[in-house]
Amino acid sequence: MRAWLHSQAVLKSRAYFATRYFYHYICHHPVDLVGVWNGINLPLACAARVATKLEKKTLFFENGYLHNTTTVDPKGVNYQNSLVNKPRSFYDAVILEEEFLAAIYNAVPAIRGLKAKWYQSLISTPPSNTPEDIILPDKFIFLPFQVQDDTQVLLYSPRIQTMGAFVECAVKGVKRYNLNYQDDMWIVVKEHPSDFGRVDYSTLKEEYKNDKIIFLRYYPTPELIASSQGIITLNSTVGIEALLQHKPVITLGNSFYNIDGLVRCVTQVDQLADEIPFVLAEPDHQLIDKFLYYLRYQYLAEGSWRQPNEIHFASVAQKIRKLL
Repeated sequence: MRAWLHSQAVLKSRAYFATRYFYHYICHHPVDLVGVWNGINLPLACAARVATKLEKKTLFFENGYLHNTTTVDPKGVNYQNSLVNKPRSFYDAVILEEEFLAAIYNAVPAIRGLKAKWYQSLISTPPSNTPEDIILPDKFIFLPFQVQDDTQVLLYSPRIQTMGAFVECAVKGVKRYNLNYQDDMWIVVKEHPSDFGRVDYSTLKEEYKNDKIIFLRYYPTPELIASSQGIITLNSTVGIEALLQHKPVITLGNSFYNIDGLVRCVTQVDQLADEIPFVLAEPDHQLIDKFLYYLRYQYLAEGSWRQPNEIHFASVAQKIRKLL
């Protein structure tokens, strides 16, 4: 069923009829602005594309990257958003107000939403939430898995397309780093909960059972970040969670937060070992503060769409007025 739903023929058919529908609707109604959720998946990707072709303004909504926020962007989400390729100097110019900065770090962490597919209820059972009873290594790099067929991986991770390739790259890099620096660095992996019951990593675990790598499912992400030397991610929002703890972040994919000095983006994955010392260096605390400050108070809309209030509505309305 899932393979059929994602087959090229079905996707082309859905895109064709969605495009026709949105074209007809926009042409026959006084539309000034087209707002979509995410805008990458069908059918809403068609709505956004038709709007662009008809020279209508667009607005893309998504979960906010920080607690009690919502993404509202005229260009897109993730690696299509309006922050992509902003230079370090852009964030260096941000002026901080200590009271508001402190509020970012004092906020209650957002509950991570699962990117579950509608058919998952047919093939999986709710997972246990009991953390593994394990003693973590003294020194380790945290590898948060991502949903293997999510657009963040499929579209914005050109060098690594599977979690198996992610582990292979990290294990080779850390192994060579340990050899070069006579260190004892481990890797701790956490599976993405949205893949429970639909992606089997048992073969992957067996392949690396003799390497310095631990696979976990339920251990709390904030605790793994806090105990780690740093994280290696493709382009996950866990990278932003790590920055909230002022932990070093290495990215292997395309991300809007690939900013010089904020994170280390590795474009030659076979050279990862040479970049691992970045996780042992002191982070640029001021740059992290300024990035998070801009993200929270300038870029994101106030309030969560899940629990909207008057402040949230006013913030979203302000962003719409700026666009129109």
